[in-house]
Amino acid sequence: MYITKLKDYATHADVAELNTTIYAALDDQTLPLNATDHALLRLLGGHSCRVPGVSWLRVDTMARIMERSDRTIRRSLARLVDCGIIERFKVGKLAVVRILSVEVSAPEIAETSVVKRDLSVISRTETTLSSEAHKSVSKDVAREGNADAINEVLPADFTPDYVSPAIIKTLAPFFGAEKISKIHQRIQLAYDKAALLAPLKDYDGLVCRTLKTVVFAMKTNRVKGDLYAYVYGTFRNVLTVQKRQEVRERQPFAAWMG
Repeated sequence: MYITKLKDYATHADVAELNTTIYAALDDQTLPLNATDHALLRLLGGHSCRVPGVSWLRVDTMARIMERSDRTIRRSLARLVDCGIIERFKVGKLAVVRILSVEVSAPEIAETSVVKRDLSVISRTETTLSSEAHKSVSKDVAREGNADAINEVLPADFTPDYVSPAIIKTLAPFFGAEKISKIHQRIQLAYDKAALLAPLKDYDGLVCRTLKTVVFAMKTNRVKGDLYAYVYGTFRNVLTVQKRQEVRERQPFAAWMG
């Protein structure tokens, strides 16, 4: 699998170290970066956690998430490359972006930016971390609570792109990326149980209104047990009602069911 091979190209020991590099670049006033470049760097960082420093987002995916054109994204990527913040190369048909740490040298950038062959035949001397180090990090993250401790430091804009932007915007003032992702998982479970007729994203308005009631309940100490269980229960009720409404609209004769 690509994920195994890409681990040889990790540029950071863990997500915390990756964050340090990203924030240093964002705070560097000498770099000729604009707001789009900053947003793109944050996006790449949020998708470089499985292999710290390595992302394999497609340009069209970046453009869709950021609501920009492909051309704008390509220009932004080029600026980040020129500033030595990232490098780009290919693994077969897979486009890879690597966020560079201080330890990665300029000559290495020049060499790996034009890589076209499979990573399995590329020298491992270019890696920042040894495979033993990767195994150690993976074991640490697997331990109970440790993954939460690492991901909890991520701000909301690092939330994975499978979470609706509307949900992220609603929860960003209150939670980080890891909690938002977990809340989304509970919403998804409730949605799957309700068997609604449209994709989940089509219910963004309803979902966000419901999330506001959840946040209000939390802030007023009305959530007595587990937050995620509360989220699931709330959405299970709300989406079940929504399902009944949809059935009535499609089958008027069933209105008597109430």
